[in-house]
Amino acid sequence: MYLAAMILGGILGGVVAYNKGRAVFFWTVACGLLPLMLLILSALPRLPQQGVWRPCPFCLRIIPWQAGVCSHCRRDVPPPRSTLCRYCGDAVWAGQERCSRCGNPSPWKEVREKDD
Repeated sequence: MYLAAMILGGILGGVVAYNKGRAVFFWTVACGLLPLMLLILSALPRLPQQGVWRPCPFCLRIIPWQAGVCSHCRRDVPPPRSTLCRYCGDAVWAGQERCSRCGNPSPWKEVREKDD
């Protein structure tokens, strides 16, 4: 019985982690060994992913990449603007001061300083 719960927990954990942009292997193993980890995984927010999800520039909730209107604050959102961090390669969104993965200064900050 516990083996079936481990297998089912692992499969569900992997699917949920994939849909939220999380580390699939880690969450598959964690939810397989301890199926209650599914509760923690389900409470975690979805991560922004280049070409899939992005933060709303007004309310900062995660919305689909091509959305023209935020489903949370109902405001019109501009087309997505992001660039890659030169240190780690993660997406850095316009208006972000630092890279969320490595913490180095945003390339957008340098562009803004040149404009001033």
